Amino acid sequence: MEFRTILAPIEVRLPIVSHGGRARYLGGAFRAAPDPLVEGLALIQKRCPSFPLELQPAVAAGVAEGFAETLTNGRRFCCARLEPDLLKYHDVDTTDEACRTRTRSFISSCLWHAADPIPFAEAWKAAGVLGLAQAYRSTAEADALPVLADALEEAGCDLPFLLKHLRTCPDHGESCWVFELLLGPA
Repeated sequence: MEFRTILAPIEVRLPIVSHGGRARYLGGAFRAAPDPLVEGLALIQKRCPSFPLELQPAVAAGVAEGFAETLTNGRRFCCARLEPDLLKYHDVDTTDEACRTRTRSFISSCLWHAADPIPFAEAWKAAGVLGLAQAYRSTAEADALPVLADALEEAGCDLPFLLKHLRTCPDHGESCWVFELLLGPA
């Protein structure tokens, strides 16, 4: 599994694709930013004056499908949020399906390539760290997560977003990306 995140806020463009004449399209830009409170990739719903509210659920569905597609392809977004900045569409030819499809493609290609690989050092997999990770995976006690963050820090981990994620994220679930990095898939 390849893991990526957004280390610093960026703007990622969704190019408008036209197939001759008017086309079903969705284009514009999204702001992507790090967010340790997010397990994977979260879409922050924001009102874009240029984009109708009725198409926003299709964009949200496209983000979810794009995230799932990256997982299927052995790639995972971690601790990132996405916020529409300026979205453009054609008022006649843009459908829910077009929005969903374009957003899914944007997530699995444009955003994936703009994201940063997570530099995880094998040295951080010290015996104490792995033991704490195994214990958490079997008990899912949230109180153990800050202790794991401390152990990672003592092992040399210098990724602030990873440490903050363990200390502050409210929902790690069974497949927290930090545990997948340490122990492999659940």
